[in-house]
Amino acid sequence: MSKGFSDWRGSLIILGAQSAKSIEFYKSMDFVGYGVDEDRIYNCDTGATIINPSSDTNHGYGVIVKARNNTAGSNGETAILLGGFGVLGTEAAIHYFCLNIASLGKEFKKDYFSIVVKARITGGKETVTRVRGKTRRFHK
Repeated sequence: MSKGFSDWRGSLIILGAQSAKSIEFYKSMDFVGYGVDEDRIYNCDTGATIINPSSDTNHGYGVIVKARNNTAGSNGETAILLGGFGVLGTEAAIHYFCLNIASLGKEFKKDYFSIVVKARITGGKETVTRVRGKTRRFHK
């Protein structure tokens, strides 16, 4: 990934949500529900802000996105992004994913999805929970 965007073939996992490559992920992949920029977490279809992390100084926010890699040469493999708003948001997304990978698989099966998680600033990544009502599912 560090050598350029042309290396997006096949299945991939991206860690981090605010880098230039992550922004390209939101634009390049299919079935991406949520994205993160320097100010907010937003709905990728409408552009509407769904979480403004600066308005909640008690939590760090992250996203977990399972999308379809539709870039040239990928053959529609799975693309996963684990990232967040700042370091705690990214840590929270990774921690939640690792702890809940089996239950996410049972819930979503082969479908694509985007979910939002949050963790308390004072408690760290171990306090991560899923944000109710901030789930988007795309049937495969």
